[in-house]
Amino acid sequence: MKAFVIGVVSAALLLVVASAQWDTCDCEFETEMCSRVYLISAPDRCRRSGGECDKCVCVAGGSMTCVVVPTDTWVITGPYDFDLSTYPCELQSHFYAACPGTEPTATPSPTPTPTPTPTAKSGWFLTATGFTCDSECTAPTKPCNAAVMTDANNVFAADPNYYEAFMDALFSVTCNAQDCGGLSFCNTVSPMFAFGNRCYYDTTVASQCGVNSGFGERLCCCGDAADCELPVL
Repeated sequence: MKAFVIGVVSAALLLVVASAQWDTCDCEFETEMCSRVYLISAPDRCRRSGGECDKCVCVAGGSMTCVVVPTDTWVITGPYDFDLSTYPCELQSHFYAACPGTEPTATPSPTPTPTPTPTAKSGWFLTATGFTCDSECTAPTKPCNAAVMTDANNVFAADPNYYEAFMDALFSVTCNAQDCGGLSFCNTVSPMFAFGNRCYYDTTVASQCGVNSGFGERLCCCGDAADCELPVL
């Protein structure tokens, strides 16, 4: 997990408001699936990860009052480029509802700088093509968890439709779930998103953290089972 500028993209989160900065709204606390987009290389190449995120949203008659805060967020603008292992992206200005007690206290700038919005809780990440899960899970307290990835393979094999929905919900990836069947290019590196928009799973061998694949992006669990709990979709 790398220290890049991160934006969280959610239809409920990216509020379009015509009012002035630092306005307020009636709001409620929600948890939903979010896709995190982070800058890999200047000026416009990004990758994404995803999971559940806690946040507040403006709702008429909501039980709380939130401050509407401006922020800049990285947004995917085109299809995935397998040669570059990134998406094209651009920085766009949006507004979000800051939950009570989390409002920024600094004087707002007329031109907001890129800042994180609510953080996703999920420990699932997609590597770049050719990278291992060990290279993705770099936080000392959140190492690669091969056991959880192996269990996920079994879940995806039992319900390929869920696998496809999972990839779409967490990473905005559209793919066809496919059984690797023990083939060498995908067995120890599954789950994996690969060429031809295929999402591979494999139940013949255990997933391994230190193996890379030149054929696609590995789906990695960074952390313990609670960090990588499969969501209900």
